[in-house]
Amino acid sequence: TGSSQWTGLATVSGNTTSYTHTSSKTRPIVVGQKYTYTVKGYNSKYNTNGPYNSKGLTISTKLDTVKLKNAVLSKDQKSVTVSWNGLPGNGFYYIYRKTPSTGWARIATLKSNVTSYTDQRPVSNNTNTYTVRAYYSPTKTLGGYNTAGCSVSVPRQEPKPRYTYDIKII
Repeated sequence: TGSSQWTGLATVSGNTTSYTHTSSKTRPIVVGQKYTYTVKGYNSKYNTNGPYNSKGLTISTKLDTVKLKNAVLSKDQKSVTVSWNGLPGNGFYYIYRKTPSTGWARIATLKSNVTSYTDQRPVSNNTNTYTVRAYYSPTKTLGGYNTAGCSVSVPRQEPKPRYTYDIKII
């Protein structure tokens, strides 16, 4: 990770052809970082290292796509609750909404331990579609998002009158 020196990650047997780097306390994998891997052979009989590819193979880590559960209109038809499966390794969730006439717009930012959001102001007389993206702030990394989203039809809401009058007939 950004160092000019190679760091030993693991020792495997001579007939091993693959290795999976799993995040741990001593060798953590950080979202949004680039990691470069190479393999160096070692001959234990002669105590010598073999040649290796000094450029290695580079990979960038990223957040997964959040899996949406559903979007549900409240009984009073004035709010929509969207829920999703939690995603480890992120710092925040960004909640987005769109309608047939608008593009995605971020409407909320939530902490990583939250897995649902209630939109108190859905767009009346429209289909409201929601999606969620994970965000990891230390490396400014955004996860993918479900482009289809979860949709719910919100019926027309009659506006509340600004004034009310009481009329008494005498």
